[in-house]
Amino acid sequence: AADQILKLYKLFLKYDCTQIEINPFGETPDKRVINFDAKLSFDDNAKFRQKPVFDMEDTAESDP
Repeated sequence: AADQILKLYKLFLKYDCTQIEINPFGETPDKRVINFDAKLSFDDNAKFRQKPVFDMEDTAESDP
């Protein structure tokens, strides 16, 4: 699991995240750690740096 946490931390820094929520982590029968659900939020002030990330936003799911 430590490897997964380190990867999440690097993702957090690289993509200007404000939140990464993983719930739950699970372990497969062959001892691999995987996550079953995730929520990521990104800093709106970083849109100029993270254009590809913000281009993926589904505005149909946003509150008006």
